[in-house]
Amino acid sequence: MDVDQMSRQIEAEEARLRELMKEMEALVPGIVAAVSTEVVEWSGVAARNAAEGYFTSNPKRHAELAAKLPKLKQAVDATLGRLPSLVEQELNRLGSWAHTSKEALNGLPWTVAEETSRTWWTVARTTYGFIARPLAEHGFVGGREQGDHDLWSHDSSCPGYFTFAYGGSLKAMPERVCIALKPYKERWAEARKRQAAIAVLEGERAKLAFKNTWGK
Repeated sequence: MDVDQMSRQIEAEEARLRELMKEMEALVPGIVAAVSTEVVEWSGVAARNAAEGYFTSNPKRHAELAAKLPKLKQAVDATLGRLPSLVEQELNRLGSWAHTSKEALNGLPWTVAEETSRTWWTVARTTYGFIARPLAEHGFVGGREQGDHDLWSHDSSCPGYFTFAYGGSLKAMPERVCIALKPYKERWAEARKRQAAIAVLEGERAKLAFKNTWGK
C-alpha cells in the first residue's frame, strides 16, 4: 500500500472503532439493569433473613423489636426502590466502562476482565452492602457474636456505609450478568484489535512517508 491507501485504511478502521464504542455504550443500560435486578432480588431476601435472624436471636427483646418492624420494612422497601440508581452510581464509580475513551479500551474494568469471580466480587461487596444501612439504622445489625446473622461489615473508606462481608457462591458472576456482558466484551475485543491495527498502520505510514520524502 502507498501512503494514501494506508490513510484510507486508517480512516476505515477508525470509523469502525467509533461504531464499536457507540455500540458498547448502547449496551450499558442492559448491563446496569442486569446487575440491578440481581442486587435487588438478593437484597430483598437478605434483608428479610437478616431481620428475622436478629429478631429470633433476641427473644428477650421481641416486644421492642416487633414495634420497630413496620418502620424497618418501610425503610427496606424504600432502599430497594433506590437500588437501581445506587447500583448505576456504583458501577460508574468503579470505572466499569471500557468504551468511554480510547485510553479506557486498554484498561481491564470488571466488565471485560476474564477473572470474573474476582471482578464480580468487587461489585457485589459494595452493592450488596446498600441494604445493610436501613437494618443498621433501625437496630437490626449488630455484632456477630450475638448470633444476629449479621452479613455486613462497616466500610472504613466510607463512614455510614457497609460492605458485604462473606463470599461463597456469591463470588461467582450471576448468569444474567454474564449474558448481558457477552456482547459488550465481544465488541471490546474487536475494538482492541482495531486500535492495535491503527497503531501499526500509522507506524508503517510514517515510515513510508519518511522514505518517500528522504529518498532511497
